[in-house]
Amino acid sequence: MLILHLEDNPRDAELVRDKLQQTRSMACELRVASDRAAYEAALAQTRFDLILSDYSLPDYDGMAALALARTKQPDVPFILISGTLGEEQAVDCVLRGATDYVLKQRLDRLVPAVVRALTEAEERWKRRETEEALGASELRYRRLFEAAKDGILILDAETGMVVDVNPFLVELLGFSREAFLGKKVWELGFFKDIVANQDNFTELQQKGYVRYEDMALETCNGQRREVEFVSNVYLVNHHKVIQCNIRDISERKRAAEKIKAQLEELQRWQDATLGREDRVLELKKEVNALLARASQPLRYPSVFEGVISDQ
Repeated sequence: MLILHLEDNPRDAELVRDKLQQTRSMACELRVASDRAAYEAALAQTRFDLILSDYSLPDYDGMAALALARTKQPDVPFILISGTLGEEQAVDCVLRGATDYVLKQRLDRLVPAVVRALTEAEERWKRRETEEALGASELRYRRLFEAAKDGILILDAETGMVVDVNPFLVELLGFSREAFLGKKVWELGFFKDIVANQDNFTELQQKGYVRYEDMALETCNGQRREVEFVSNVYLVNHHKVIQCNIRDISERKRAAEKIKAQLEELQRWQDATLGREDRVLELKKEVNALLARASQPLRYPSVFEGVISDQ
């Protein structure tokens, strides 16, 4: 741990060093700046873990040192050390951004103050890191939400109120975004085949996962869109929401129906062809039978066995 100490009195600086080094668990390097120039140079050149500052120096003061530290290294804890700091001044220092203050007559408070300041700084860093990660995650989700090629509807899990809708669903159905937002899902007429009433919504709430593979939605101009509907319940900032994913399967269904019709047509042709072949075979057998009775050579020797067996 690297500590910057602004102190013009060598004896006071040594007392602080001794106090910190008495704590075995606190391995630290203390760099002393005895005047304003040295302090400003240190802040400009090195990143510190903690800053300690005397409140009153010949050419500088603790408040100015605090202001510079908040400009140059705003996240670094700052503790004022003074022999003359009054209560009002101490409160003012904290209001202006000091982490804590310690009286020179009470240096036994220094180590606890340092530990507390470092702990709070680490917690702030972790919290900020978590918030940044969450912000990045939310940004990724928002980009996916906006670019998705499926319709997405976000509902408040308690009330059924639509809280968000993505551009794909707006374009798919032709309604404005405002036609969705703030409405209960069962109030959306174009969703009547999926969530016709509050009882259907209760099913979404209770099951946590619902999938309908073949449902219909109605567009603003009355066209029907065949869709696959999947809903999931999950937590966002400790609040339950329902995400409804709506996939347009109209083209897929039309393609499947076309393939089915083609297969049925092929089956009819196959049945008709096999029927004709069976009839031709019967005729050949009849001709062979007549020729056999007349002791004439068979015209269709390949079906001779069939003729004999029939006779």
